[in-house]
Amino acid sequence: MALDAAFVAGNYREGLRILESGMPNQEPEWIELAINKLKALIAVQEGRTKEAIGFYRKVMDVIARDNKSQNDPSTGVQHSREMILGLHAKKIADLWASQKNEKEAAKAYQEARQYYEKALAAVEPESREAELIRRELAGIPKWRQRLLTEGAEGESVGVSSASNPFSNHAASGELLPI
Repeated sequence: MALDAAFVAGNYREGLRILESGMPNQEPEWIELAINKLKALIAVQEGRTKEAIGFYRKVMDVIARDNKSQNDPSTGVQHSREMILGLHAKKIADLWASQKNEKEAAKAYQEARQYYEKALAAVEPESREAELIRRELAGIPKWRQRLLTEGAEGESVGVSSASNPFSNHAASGELLPI
């Protein structure tokens, strides 16, 4: 499918063009989700971080209205709505962190943690899903947890660009509903 090829190639503008030209066999929610996700990825590619965060929030709004699980093409695992919301909250946190906005990053990491914990409580403890959720929980940087618990809003903490998963979207496990 041309849409899949555009996404894998990181040609998000082409993917957006395909979606906006019409996909009659897809549900309107799926199209809304995919369009906002592609717009977020385009904004990230172009360095428009705050705009990307806004589009990821729109993606989360669509996911929150829908109680369906989604398949992660990078792992083959069906993720619950809470896991998907957690993954997107973490993307938002990483974007805030890349902008050195520790306060907003900390809030978004805490939001991701809450979604992950809810997702973890709903799966079998020894399942592949539980393993992936625990890995995501472990990936929330400790300084951000400390910032939340200490309330040290003015604390200056360096953020490494190496921790930014948006440098290579196709390999990041991005969950595009395609």
